[in-house]
Amino acid sequence: MPEITVTLVDHTNSPQLMPLIQKHLADIFSDLLTSSSETPLVNIRSIAMTPKAGDQDLVLHFVDNIANSYVAANMPGPPITPVDGGVTRPGPKMTGSEFYKFPTDKNGKSLGQFRAIGYAKLAAHEAMHNVTRLSNEKLHPQGGVGASPPQLPVNDANRKAFQAGLGNIPAQLL
Repeated sequence: MPEITVTLVDHTNSPQLMPLIQKHLADIFSDLLTSSSETPLVNIRSIAMTPKAGDQDLVLHFVDNIANSYVAANMPGPPITPVDGGVTRPGPKMTGSEFYKFPTDKNGKSLGQFRAIGYAKLAAHEAMHNVTRLSNEKLHPQGGVGASPPQLPVNDANRKAFQAGLGNIPAQLL
């Protein structure tokens, strides 16, 4: 049975929003893990503190904006482009993923606050980068949650890529 345990770390102080994102994200992950022969098991929790190592397969950080990037603060790398709704940064020892409460356009202007389903799609997109280790150039043409911006429904290319990466999820930025 395909199974994943996901921890959402809330750096935005959004306790009312997190359960809604969690519900939509669980639905998206269930779809990503669905196969003709097995029923998936998705465990998602949201916390406001750093999780313990080994408690989960995948960690997704929810931060206010790029200026408050948890990934950039903890993993050196190139600047995050303003048009990103999230970022996944692979490193030699771990991979860090985050998505933004207030994403911006290419000029750095806030796009405002999204609905929970919008955040779930951003989180699922970053999870796709994290689990599959695919670059923008390889993931975005898949469409579905792999597209930029991410879209529903999940498609077969998304399922195939995500399921192929499940057995080799990198160590996570906690």
